[in-house]
Amino acid sequence: MDYDKIACAMIKKAVERGVDDILENTERGIRNLVDLGVLFSIGRFQKDFVLSAQRELSNLKSPYYQLIKRVVHGVDKDQLVTFGMNLGYCSWSAGAKKLFSVEKEGGFNIPWVLFFKLTLHGQHLLPDKVKDIIEQGKALGIYSYTFSVYEEYPYLTELIDVLGEEPDCAFCLFLNANLITQKLIDRLAEIKTVFTLIRLEEESNVAKAAAMLLNNKMLCGAYSNYADLALDAMPSLRWAEELGFSFMVFVRDSAYHLAELESENSSIRYQREHLEIPVFPIDFYKDVAHIDRNLCDDACLVSIYGDGSMKFVKMETPEIIDKHSIYDDSLKNIFADVLKK
Repeated sequence: MDYDKIACAMIKKAVERGVDDILENTERGIRNLVDLGVLFSIGRFQKDFVLSAQRELSNLKSPYYQLIKRVVHGVDKDQLVTFGMNLGYCSWSAGAKKLFSVEKEGGFNIPWVLFFKLTLHGQHLLPDKVKDIIEQGKALGIYSYTFSVYEEYPYLTELIDVLGEEPDCAFCLFLNANLITQKLIDRLAEIKTVFTLIRLEEESNVAKAAAMLLNNKMLCGAYSNYADLALDAMPSLRWAEELGFSFMVFVRDSAYHLAELESENSSIRYQREHLEIPVFPIDFYKDVAHIDRNLCDDACLVSIYGDGSMKFVKMETPEIIDKHSIYDDSLKNIFADVLKK
Protein backbone atom coordinates (compact mmCIF):
# COMPACT_ATOMS: atom_id res chain seq x y z
CA MET A 1 0.00 0.00 0.00
CA ASP A 2 1.41 3.41 -0.97
CA TYR A 3 0.56 5.17 2.29
CA ASP A 4 3.07 7.06 4.40
CA LYS A 5 4.87 4.19 6.14
CA ILE A 6 6.51 6.49 8.67
CA ALA A 7 3.16 7.98 9.71
CA CYS A 8 1.64 4.49 9.90
CA ALA A 9 4.50 3.21 12.08
CA MET A 10 4.21 6.22 14.41
CA ILE A 11 0.46 5.79 14.84
CA LYS A 12 0.82 2.05 15.42
CA LYS A 13 3.49 2.61 18.06
CA ALA A 14 1.27 5.17 19.80
CA VAL A 15 -1.72 2.81 19.73
CA GLU A 16 0.37 -0.02 21.18
CA ARG A 17 1.49 2.27 23.97
CA GLY A 18 -2.13 3.30 24.52
CA VAL A 19 -3.22 -0.33 24.88
CA ASP A 20 -0.42 -0.92 27.39
CA ASP A 21 -1.62 2.11 29.37
CA ILE A 22 -5.15 0.67 29.51
CA LEU A 23 -3.80 -2.62 30.78
CA GLU A 24 -1.94 -0.74 33.52
CA ASN A 25 -4.62 1.83 34.46
CA THR A 26 -7.93 1.31 32.64
CA GLU A 27 -9.68 4.67 33.09
CA ARG A 28 -6.63 6.86 32.55
CA GLY A 29 -5.40 4.73 29.65
CA ILE A 30 -8.77 4.86 27.86
CA ARG A 31 -8.99 8.63 28.12
CA ASN A 32 -5.40 9.01 26.90
CA LEU A 33 -6.04 6.70 23.93
CA VAL A 34 -9.15 8.66 22.93
CA ASP A 35 -7.22 11.93 23.22
CA LEU A 36 -4.62 10.34 20.95
CA GLY A 37 -7.39 9.51 18.48
CA VAL A 38 -8.45 13.16 18.42
CA LEU A 39 -4.85 14.11 17.64
CA PHE A 40 -4.34 11.58 14.81
CA SER A 41 -7.85 11.53 13.25
CA ILE A 42 -7.85 12.83 9.70
CA GLY A 43 -11.16 12.38 7.92
CA ARG A 44 -14.59 13.67 8.92
CA PHE A 45 -15.81 10.27 10.06
CA GLN A 46 -12.75 9.61 12.24
CA LYS A 47 -13.02 13.03 13.90
CA ASP A 48 -16.75 12.62 14.59
CA PHE A 49 -16.16 9.11 15.98
CA VAL A 50 -13.41 10.01 18.43
CA LEU A 51 -15.12 13.23 19.54
CA SER A 52 -18.29 11.22 20.31
CA ALA A 53 -16.17 8.75 22.27
CA GLN A 54 -14.53 11.59 24.14
CA ARG A 55 -17.93 13.02 25.15
CA GLU A 56 -19.22 9.61 26.28
CA LEU A 57 -16.13 8.90 28.36
CA SER A 58 -16.37 12.23 30.16
CA ASN A 59 -18.82 10.30 32.35
CA LEU A 60 -16.56 8.24 34.59
CA LYS A 61 -19.44 5.87 35.35
CA SER A 62 -20.05 5.10 31.68
CA PRO A 63 -20.42 1.34 30.95
CA TYR A 64 -18.11 1.94 28.00
CA TYR A 65 -15.17 1.84 30.41
CA GLN A 66 -16.08 -1.73 31.36
CA LEU A 67 -16.65 -2.62 27.70
CA ILE A 68 -13.25 -1.32 26.60
CA LYS A 69 -11.57 -3.00 29.56
CA ARG A 70 -13.11 -6.34 28.56
CA VAL A 71 -11.91 -5.96 24.98
CA VAL A 72 -8.36 -4.86 25.81
CA HIS A 73 -7.86 -7.51 28.50
CA GLY A 74 -9.65 -10.24 26.55
CA VAL A 75 -8.16 -9.91 23.05
CA ASP A 76 -4.61 -10.65 21.97
CA LYS A 77 -2.82 -7.29 21.82
CA ASP A 78 -1.18 -7.86 18.42
CA GLN A 79 -4.48 -8.91 16.87
CA LEU A 80 -6.35 -5.96 18.38
CA VAL A 81 -3.77 -3.44 17.20
CA THR A 82 -3.36 -5.02 13.74
CA PHE A 83 -7.09 -5.16 12.99
CA GLY A 84 -7.61 -1.70 14.48
CA MET A 85 -4.84 -0.19 12.33
CA ASN A 86 -6.06 -1.94 9.19
CA LEU A 87 -9.61 -0.70 9.71
CA GLY A 88 -8.89 2.74 11.13
CA TYR A 89 -5.81 3.70 9.13
CA CYS A 90 -5.48 1.53 6.03
CA SER A 91 -9.23 1.52 5.26
CA TRP A 92 -10.75 4.68 6.76
CA SER A 93 -7.76 7.00 6.26
CA ALA A 94 -5.14 6.08 3.65
CA GLY A 95 -7.53 3.82 1.72
CA ALA A 96 -10.31 6.41 1.80
CA LYS A 97 -7.91 9.02 0.44
CA LYS A 98 -7.08 6.79 -2.53
CA LEU A 99 -10.75 5.85 -2.96
CA PHE A 100 -11.80 9.51 -3.08
CA SER A 101 -9.11 10.27 -5.65
CA VAL A 102 -10.27 7.43 -7.95
CA GLU A 103 -13.90 8.49 -7.50
CA LYS A 104 -13.11 12.09 -8.40
CA GLU A 105 -11.09 11.12 -11.46
CA GLY A 106 -13.56 8.51 -12.74
CA GLY A 107 -16.86 10.15 -11.82
CA PHE A 108 -18.32 7.10 -10.05
CA ASN A 109 -18.87 5.92 -6.48
CA ILE A 110 -16.79 3.24 -4.76
CA PRO A 111 -17.90 1.50 -1.54
CA TRP A 112 -15.42 1.38 1.33
CA VAL A 113 -16.24 -2.30 2.00
CA LEU A 114 -17.27 -5.28 -0.17
CA PHE A 115 -19.62 -8.06 0.96
CA PHE A 116 -19.02 -11.64 -0.14
CA LYS A 117 -21.84 -14.24 0.08
CA LEU A 118 -19.63 -17.14 -0.93
CA THR A 119 -22.31 -19.75 -1.72
CA LEU A 120 -25.43 -19.37 -3.86
CA HIS A 121 -27.58 -22.12 -5.39
CA GLY A 122 -24.85 -24.69 -4.85
CA GLN A 123 -22.18 -22.56 -6.53
CA HIS A 124 -19.13 -21.36 -4.61
CA LEU A 125 -16.83 -18.41 -5.24
CA LEU A 126 -13.33 -19.87 -5.41
CA PRO A 127 -10.57 -18.47 -3.17
CA ASP A 128 -8.41 -17.57 -6.19
CA LYS A 129 -11.22 -15.36 -7.49
CA VAL A 130 -11.63 -13.81 -4.05
CA LYS A 131 -7.92 -12.94 -4.08
CA ASP A 132 -8.24 -11.36 -7.53
CA ILE A 133 -11.19 -9.24 -6.37
CA ILE A 134 -9.34 -8.09 -3.24
CA GLU A 135 -6.33 -7.04 -5.31
CA GLN A 136 -8.60 -5.09 -7.66
CA GLY A 137 -10.37 -3.56 -4.67
CA LYS A 138 -7.14 -2.42 -3.03
CA ALA A 139 -6.15 -0.67 -6.26
CA LEU A 140 -9.33 1.39 -5.84
CA GLY A 141 -8.79 2.08 -2.13
CA ILE A 142 -10.94 -0.71 -0.64
CA TYR A 143 -9.23 -2.36 2.34
CA SER A 144 -12.25 -3.84 4.17
CA TYR A 145 -14.10 -7.06 3.22
CA THR A 146 -16.79 -9.19 4.86
CA PHE A 147 -17.50 -12.85 4.18
CA SER A 148 -20.66 -14.85 4.90
CA VAL A 149 -19.49 -18.47 5.02
CA TYR A 150 -21.97 -21.33 5.21
CA GLU A 151 -21.26 -24.89 6.24
CA GLU A 152 -21.54 -26.13 2.66
CA TYR A 153 -18.69 -23.87 1.50
CA PRO A 154 -15.83 -26.35 0.88
CA TYR A 155 -12.89 -23.92 0.66
CA LEU A 156 -12.74 -22.28 4.09
CA THR A 157 -9.12 -23.32 4.72
CA GLU A 158 -8.02 -22.00 1.33
CA LEU A 159 -9.98 -18.78 1.89
CA ILE A 160 -8.18 -18.13 5.18
CA ASP A 161 -4.86 -18.66 3.39
CA VAL A 162 -5.88 -15.97 0.87
CA LEU A 163 -6.75 -13.56 3.69
CA GLY A 164 -3.37 -14.26 5.25
CA GLU A 165 -1.72 -12.90 2.12
CA GLU A 166 -3.31 -9.46 2.65
CA PRO A 167 -1.72 -8.12 5.88
CA ASP A 168 -3.02 -4.54 5.46
CA CYS A 169 -6.73 -5.41 5.07
CA ALA A 170 -9.50 -5.74 7.67
CA PHE A 171 -11.74 -8.80 7.29
CA CYS A 172 -14.98 -9.84 9.00
CA LEU A 173 -16.03 -13.50 8.93
CA PHE A 174 -19.68 -14.37 9.56
CA LEU A 175 -19.75 -18.06 10.49
CA ASN A 176 -22.04 -20.69 11.92
CA ALA A 177 -20.75 -21.90 15.28
CA ASN A 178 -20.23 -25.43 13.93
CA LEU A 179 -17.41 -24.14 11.70
CA ILE A 180 -15.30 -23.05 14.66
CA THR A 181 -12.43 -25.48 15.24
CA GLN A 182 -9.12 -25.16 17.04
CA LYS A 183 -7.31 -25.50 13.71
CA LEU A 184 -9.27 -22.54 12.29
CA ILE A 185 -8.63 -20.46 15.41
CA ASP A 186 -4.89 -21.20 15.29
CA ARG A 187 -4.73 -20.01 11.67
CA LEU A 188 -6.75 -16.86 12.36
CA ALA A 189 -4.50 -16.10 15.33
CA GLU A 190 -1.51 -16.20 12.99
CA ILE A 191 -2.83 -13.69 10.46
CA LYS A 192 -4.39 -11.26 13.02
CA THR A 193 -6.53 -9.39 10.47
CA VAL A 194 -9.91 -11.09 11.01
CA PHE A 195 -12.87 -10.17 13.22
CA THR A 196 -14.80 -13.43 13.72
CA LEU A 197 -18.57 -13.38 14.29
CA ILE A 198 -20.68 -16.45 15.05
CA ARG A 199 -24.41 -16.67 14.57
CA LEU A 200 -26.65 -16.89 17.63
CA GLU A 201 -28.82 -19.95 17.08
CA GLU A 202 -30.59 -22.20 19.55
CA GLU A 203 -29.71 -25.41 17.75
CA SER A 204 -25.95 -25.06 17.45
CA ASN A 205 -22.70 -25.22 19.41
CA VAL A 206 -22.70 -21.50 20.18
CA ALA A 207 -21.49 -21.80 23.78
CA LYS A 208 -18.67 -24.18 22.85
CA ALA A 209 -17.56 -22.03 19.90
CA ALA A 210 -17.69 -18.86 22.02
CA ALA A 211 -15.56 -20.44 24.74
CA MET A 212 -12.96 -21.60 22.19
CA LEU A 213 -12.69 -18.14 20.62
CA LEU A 214 -12.52 -16.29 23.93
CA ASN A 215 -10.08 -18.73 25.54
CA ASN A 216 -7.74 -18.11 22.62
CA LYS A 217 -8.11 -14.30 23.04
CA MET A 218 -9.59 -13.84 19.57
CA LEU A 219 -11.21 -10.63 18.35
CA CYS A 220 -14.76 -11.96 18.07
CA GLY A 221 -18.45 -11.41 18.67
CA ALA A 222 -21.92 -12.67 17.81
CA TYR A 223 -24.42 -11.79 15.11
CA SER A 224 -28.07 -12.40 14.33
CA ASN A 225 -30.42 -11.53 11.49
CA TYR A 226 -33.53 -9.46 11.99
CA ALA A 227 -36.48 -8.33 9.88
CA ASP A 228 -38.85 -6.72 12.37
CA LEU A 229 -38.39 -2.95 12.64
CA ALA A 230 -39.69 -3.20 16.20
CA LEU A 231 -36.87 -5.52 17.18
CA ASP A 232 -36.01 -5.55 20.88
CA ALA A 233 -32.23 -5.78 20.88
CA MET A 234 -31.80 -6.44 24.59
CA PRO A 235 -32.42 -10.26 24.63
CA SER A 236 -29.66 -10.81 22.04
CA LEU A 237 -27.34 -8.41 23.84
CA ARG A 238 -27.85 -10.28 27.11
CA TRP A 239 -27.26 -13.62 25.38
CA ALA A 240 -24.03 -12.27 23.90
CA GLU A 241 -22.97 -11.06 27.36
CA GLU A 242 -23.70 -14.49 28.89
CA LEU A 243 -21.44 -16.04 26.25
CA GLY A 244 -18.68 -13.54 27.09
CA PHE A 245 -18.79 -11.48 23.90
CA SER A 246 -18.24 -7.71 23.80
CA PHE A 247 -19.78 -7.17 20.35
CA MET A 248 -23.24 -7.99 18.99
CA VAL A 249 -23.95 -7.40 15.30
CA PHE A 250 -27.52 -7.13 14.01
CA VAL A 251 -27.91 -7.83 10.27
CA ARG A 252 -31.09 -6.58 8.62
CA ASP A 253 -32.65 -9.14 6.25
CA SER A 254 -33.90 -6.57 3.74
CA ALA A 255 -34.95 -2.92 3.23
CA TYR A 256 -31.68 -1.07 2.83
CA HIS A 257 -33.19 2.40 2.30
CA LEU A 258 -31.08 4.67 4.47
CA ALA A 259 -33.94 7.11 5.16
CA GLU A 260 -36.06 4.23 6.45
CA LEU A 261 -33.26 2.87 8.60
CA GLU A 262 -32.58 6.29 10.11
CA SER A 263 -36.23 7.12 10.78
CA GLU A 264 -37.20 3.90 12.48
CA ASN A 265 -37.37 3.79 16.27
CA SER A 266 -34.27 1.67 16.61
CA SER A 267 -33.80 -0.37 19.77
CA ILE A 268 -30.26 -1.01 18.58
CA ARG A 269 -29.47 2.70 18.43
CA TYR A 270 -31.12 3.28 21.80
CA GLN A 271 -29.09 0.53 23.47
CA ARG A 272 -25.87 1.96 22.07
CA GLU A 273 -26.69 5.47 23.29
CA HIS A 274 -27.86 4.18 26.69
CA LEU A 275 -25.49 1.27 27.20
CA GLU A 276 -26.59 -0.91 30.12
CA ILE A 277 -24.28 -3.91 29.74
CA PRO A 278 -20.73 -4.15 28.34
CA VAL A 279 -21.76 -5.38 24.89
CA PHE A 280 -21.49 -2.99 21.92
CA PRO A 281 -24.47 -3.26 19.52
CA ILE A 282 -23.81 -2.79 15.79
CA ASP A 283 -26.61 -2.23 13.27
CA PHE A 284 -24.60 -3.67 10.41
CA TYR A 285 -25.92 -2.20 7.16
CA LYS A 286 -26.94 1.08 8.75
CA ASP A 287 -23.52 1.59 10.35
CA VAL A 288 -21.70 0.60 7.15
CA ALA A 289 -23.83 3.13 5.25
CA HIS A 290 -23.16 5.83 7.84
CA ILE A 291 -19.41 5.33 7.42
CA ASP A 292 -19.76 5.25 3.62
CA ARG A 293 -21.72 8.51 3.62
CA ASN A 294 -19.06 10.19 5.77
CA LEU A 295 -16.14 8.88 3.73
CA CYS A 296 -17.60 9.26 0.25
CA ASP A 297 -20.89 11.22 0.54
CA ASP A 298 -23.17 8.62 -1.12
CA ALA A 299 -23.95 5.35 0.68
CA CYS A 300 -23.89 2.19 -1.43
CA LEU A 301 -23.62 -1.52 -0.70
CA VAL A 302 -22.03 -4.00 -3.10
CA SER A 303 -22.40 -7.76 -2.63
CA ILE A 304 -20.72 -10.54 -4.62
CA TYR A 305 -22.32 -13.99 -4.58
CA GLY A 306 -21.13 -17.56 -5.02
CA ASP A 307 -22.11 -17.68 -8.70
CA GLY A 308 -20.32 -14.37 -9.40
CA SER A 309 -23.50 -12.31 -9.58
CA MET A 310 -23.45 -8.85 -7.98
CA LYS A 311 -26.03 -6.74 -6.17
CA PHE A 312 -25.72 -2.97 -5.90
CA VAL A 313 -27.82 -1.03 -3.40
CA LYS A 314 -27.89 2.75 -3.66
CA MET A 315 -29.08 3.43 -0.14
CA GLU A 316 -29.95 7.07 -0.66
CA THR A 317 -32.65 6.27 -3.24
CA PRO A 318 -33.10 3.29 -2.64
CA GLU A 319 -32.30 1.55 -5.91
CA ILE A 320 -31.31 -2.11 -6.15
CA ILE A 321 -29.42 -3.17 -9.28
CA ASP A 322 -28.74 -6.79 -10.27
CA LYS A 323 -26.82 -6.20 -13.44
CA HIS A 324 -23.31 -7.62 -13.59
CA SER A 325 -21.30 -10.72 -12.85
CA ILE A 326 -17.84 -10.29 -11.39
CA TYR A 327 -16.67 -12.40 -14.32
CA ASP A 328 -17.96 -9.81 -16.85
CA ASP A 329 -15.34 -7.12 -16.44
CA SER A 330 -12.94 -5.50 -13.99
CA LEU A 331 -14.26 -4.22 -10.67
CA LYS A 332 -13.38 -0.66 -11.70
CA ASN A 333 -15.29 -0.84 -15.00
CA ILE A 334 -18.32 -2.41 -13.31
CA PHE A 335 -18.42 0.38 -10.70
CA ALA A 336 -18.04 2.97 -13.45
CA ASP A 337 -21.06 1.51 -15.23
CA VAL A 338 -23.38 1.00 -12.26
CA LEU A 339 -22.36 3.66 -9.73
CA LYS A 340 -22.04 6.78 -11.89
CA LYS A 341 -22.32 10.05 -9.97
